[in-house]
Amino acid sequence: MRRVVYILFFLVFVNENYMTYTGLLKTHMWVVDQLLFEQSPLKLPLFFFIQCGMLFVASQKPGAKKGYAKPVNLGLNLTLFCVVGWTIWGGIKGGKPWMAGWQLYSLVSAMLFAKLLIATLRTPKHFETLGKVLMAAVLYRAAMAIFFWYFYVHNVIYPKGPPPYMTTHDDTVLFVVGLILSLNNALIKRTGKAIRFAIMSWAVILPAIQFNNRRLAWASLGFALVLVYVLMPKGRVKRKMNWGLIALAPVIAIYVAVGWGRPEGIFKPLRSFSTMTTQKDSSTLAREAENKGLLATLTRGSWISGTGWGQEYVEIDSSFSIAAFYKEWRYVPHNSLVGALAFTGVIGFSCLWLVFPISVFLNSRTWRISRDPTERVASLTALAQVIICSNQMFGDMGLQSLTTLFMASSGFAVAARLSVTSGAWPERQPRRLTRAEPPPPPQNVAA
Repeated sequence: MRRVVYILFFLVFVNENYMTYTGLLKTHMWVVDQLLFEQSPLKLPLFFFIQCGMLFVASQKPGAKKGYAKPVNLGLNLTLFCVVGWTIWGGIKGGKPWMAGWQLYSLVSAMLFAKLLIATLRTPKHFETLGKVLMAAVLYRAAMAIFFWYFYVHNVIYPKGPPPYMTTHDDTVLFVVGLILSLNNALIKRTGKAIRFAIMSWAVILPAIQFNNRRLAWASLGFALVLVYVLMPKGRVKRKMNWGLIALAPVIAIYVAVGWGRPEGIFKPLRSFSTMTTQKDSSTLAREAENKGLLATLTRGSWISGTGWGQEYVEIDSSFSIAAFYKEWRYVPHNSLVGALAFTGVIGFSCLWLVFPISVFLNSRTWRISRDPTERVASLTALAQVIICSNQMFGDMGLQSLTTLFMASSGFAVAARLSVTSGAWPERQPRRLTRAEPPPPPQNVAA
């Protein structure tokens, strides 16, 4: 069963929606995508029923319900409670349940898959294999982006203008997590094999990010690198990182001074920050208009309970409306985090989001306490995943993305299992001490 879980995990990342921009280049994986991830006669993708059946079988096996941190399971259950409870609330307030299903399918599927990972992966070795499966998916998608760019875009599309991206928006999460995972593996294990693999991975993934043209990828990579640097303990590795930063400081300063505001491709990472801060383009302005509408939805409704799922957000600026060709667009805002807050309110969003701080807490303890290289690589990568996935949710419909949410689910499984194997979280909490009862008075033996 564990091998089937690895296969499903791989297929999620290489088969989301389409292989390249609008499906212009189809591969053999397209057949798998149509079979598993498109809507079936049962109204839900076949993948959903496969994972539900596997979860039921896995949960019946010995050891499936032992050896993991129970708070993670609590967080997953609260997320599912938010899905059910606020769908009912939205229906009571006039929402459309079928639209709620469209809003929430990816979230429900990912939370159930997190439970499946927890039930089947139990040792650091299992998570090491999961990391290898993830890197295989990352490199496959990166190779697809590069192949599409060099052998199709230039010959067919480029004379008419390059497409806005190569594969999918959600590959931002996949590519950046792959960079961080390979980097952490090299920094922590410090073997020749790990270092060579990191260099090879970065040489393949960085061009893919460049060609995929998503500015959010560079922002997420920058934040994740800062996290890795801050959490790296003092020692030989940290000293080398400091000397490397000192050596690169003049080069970085010249790069920023020359490239700030310039449109050339080599300055695209810098442009991703400039367009989100001082130089606002049409995409940034559209996001700001959407955020104002989401905040209006929250303030005009009940900020405690929200509008419920199955509702649209309030549009207060129609300048960037896409209703002409996508009439359901106000059900799935690009800023899906603020959208979830508007739809569920403070109470519902707290239930929805609690699993993330739980994961951060447990993975932080594992990173601090563990001395096992595999546990340290997994926990540090899972911490970076929270930043990367949260950025995607904030900027590009991450709560409707299988890639983003399944990536987060792997971090939840790491927190649940490796916090116990590392000793960072006891499987059984000590019983609360009670006041001892006074001993009975001595009896008169002679009497």
